[in-house]
Amino acid sequence: MFYYFESWLHRYQDSAIDLPQKVLISKYVSNKVWLSYNDPNSLIKRHDIKDCDGVANKISSVLNKLSQDATSKTTLANSI
Repeated sequence: MFYYFESWLHRYQDSAIDLPQKVLISKYVSNKVWLSYNDPNSLIKRHDIKDCDGVANKISSVLNKLSQDATSKTTLANSI
């Protein structure tokens, strides 16, 4: 895994600014929760990364599912 990541950064050095993937969670006074992150597909376009669409789609799906779970009313009620 480290070799893959190292070769990725060697090939796409400017992508290091966006790695590792970060997530911002905000809760407003109204108790509405927002979870924000850069979609991997937009990172691929931003850094002109080739041949990684499949991986980006998988990561995007996981982040979407985690976002939905993290911001669900059931999860929030159990964490308070």
